[in-house]
Amino acid sequence: MDWQAISHEACFRFIDDTGIRFTAIKRRVSDGMADAVRGSNLTRLEAVSGVVRGALRGALAPGGDPLLGAKAIVMGVIWGAGARKGAAIKILAHTTRMVIRQTAGRNGDVGSVVTGLVRGAIAGSERMELSTAKAAEAVVSMAVREVYRIGSLKAVPTAPTSKLRLIR
Repeated sequence: MDWQAISHEACFRFIDDTGIRFTAIKRRVSDGMADAVRGSNLTRLEAVSGVVRGALRGALAPGGDPLLGAKAIVMGVIWGAGARKGAAIKILAHTTRMVIRQTAGRNGDVGSVVTGLVRGAIAGSERMELSTAKAAEAVVSMAVREVYRIGSLKAVPTAPTSKLRLIR
């Protein structure tokens, strides 16, 4: 793509559109987390499961950016849950597990999503009263476990066709 051919106005519209999507996903997740925890007997981990599923659908939609979507989801969970220290680490790990499973189930870009999860955890580390290293470690360790679990599904060729089927 010829970046010099893009007018300044079009470039700013692209940046603004990306920022609006990011903010919308983050706000939706944050509000959903706060409402789910406040309005019912759900635990924060149960709230993550329900809220992330819907938000990820929008983040992985055609034309969406999975990296920014995952970052917005993590930051929304952090803001909405309001958890600190040990509880925040559990919520980060659960969010990571949910996002990776949902992304793999939709044949999405797991690498970009993991990058977004780590960036979101680092950006929200101060709010969780964690060091950036601890926040990133919580996400990366769970991501490695989940990707390994997903990758352990073996692909084997079926009989006469060259199509693959997954078996456990």
